[in-house]
Amino acid sequence: MIRKFALLATGAALLVACGGANEEAAAAKAKATQDSIAAVEKAAQEEAIRLQKADSALKAAADTLTKAVDATTDAAGQAVEEAKKAAH
Repeated sequence: MIRKFALLATGAALLVACGGANEEAAAAKAKATQDSIAAVEKAAQEEAIRLQKADSALKAAADTLTKAVDATTDAAGQAVEEAKKAAH
């Protein structure tokens, strides 16, 4: 009976010992996965910020271009009016 108990205890100890290593490996993999997810989230946030800045710069450039076109159109219209007055 003692031999059976010793055999079962040894088997249980081996199971626990082997399971412990697997648990440690699983915990290490889980930590690595969490770290990877955090890194991806940080990179995504940084990219979103860069895209917002680029969007703002493009909007500012579009506004500047619109103002330049409006000013050029106004100047051309005035030039045409002055040319008509000079022709008459």
